[in-house]
Amino acid sequence: MAQIEKDFIMTGLPEWMVPPKQHHGPPYTDHQLEAIFAWLAEGNSYASLKRKDPTMPKHGELMRFLHKNPPLLEEYYSAQAAGMEPLTDAGLERAQGLDRDGTPSMDDINRIREEVSYIKWVAGKRASNRYGEKKQIDITTRLDLSGAMSDAEKRIERLINGSINGDNDPRVIEHMPDED
Repeated sequence: MAQIEKDFIMTGLPEWMVPPKQHHGPPYTDHQLEAIFAWLAEGNSYASLKRKDPTMPKHGELMRFLHKNPPLLEEYYSAQAAGMEPLTDAGLERAQGLDRDGTPSMDDINRIREEVSYIKWVAGKRASNRYGEKKQIDITTRLDLSGAMSDAEKRIERLINGSINGDNDPRVIEHMPDED
């Protein structure tokens, strides 16, 4: 009751309008964090982990906390990238017409094509160094400098021979002494 009265005094609101206190610590325990990273490294999504274990924090809460802790965020992204290997293996099996348990699939070929396409896209985004599309740009340019070099050689030759404006008339500067 003392806490409610304190909240009432601090906010000026009636006690039935005072919002409950929120927990400001990490949204998970170390055990949950290890479970999250292990689950992602197996090629699963966080949404599937949340469905399996409802005690896990909301994805938004987790990401806000991870963005405040860059080493943990890097570990999260590394776990996602590591999970692309089993995911692409599963995509290969689907492309070969096998179910997840390895038995021949009777699914619609268009659905399998979409699954494989999605797996390729996700792998390309999460592990772009390994599975992303490589764009290569080849630039081949031929530059012929022979004309410019011959023009430069002609100009040098004219300067050496004394012709400056190309008319083969050497310019002579005569000095005329002043007659006093």
